[in-house]
Amino acid sequence: MLDNADLTYVCAACRHRFEAAEQPCRCPKCRAVGKDRDFPTAEAAEIARQNDLFRLGLVEGMPAGMTGRVFMTPGIANRGPVFQSLCLVAVATFSDFTEDNDPYGDHGFAALTVNEVRIYFKIDLYDETCAFGSEEPANPGRTTRVLTVLLPSEY
Repeated sequence: MLDNADLTYVCAACRHRFEAAEQPCRCPKCRAVGKDRDFPTAEAAEIARQNDLFRLGLVEGMPAGMTGRVFMTPGIANRGPVFQSLCLVAVATFSDFTEDNDPYGDHGFAALTVNEVRIYFKIDLYDETCAFGSEEPANPGRTTRVLTVLLPSEY
């Protein structure tokens, strides 16, 4: 059983950081009420922030100290280089995360539409050699992000 006594949470409404023994549903500062994803752990909030920077780095240049790889599945690749470029720009600039398209609140998955084609993207967090999952996913120096762009039929 996980002991949550030392976890720090972040209010999505006001960004207030606070400790709680259980998953909160109300912010002690602004009194906002919400679901689990509205009060992520500080680590989950940091991973979401880094995933956003990584995606934006696809078009603006990767942030210093952050490493990653990009893969396009055959369904995306077969649609040609223009469609692939449009997908990368759409993924890089996507910000409409909801409970439906970002179930874990880490901005590591979403469904969106590019040129009337539904696509998914997902970001997996590996160790530096991409052999295992990252032991410190919130530490960009110990984490390699792997972005996969795919069609829903390929999921």
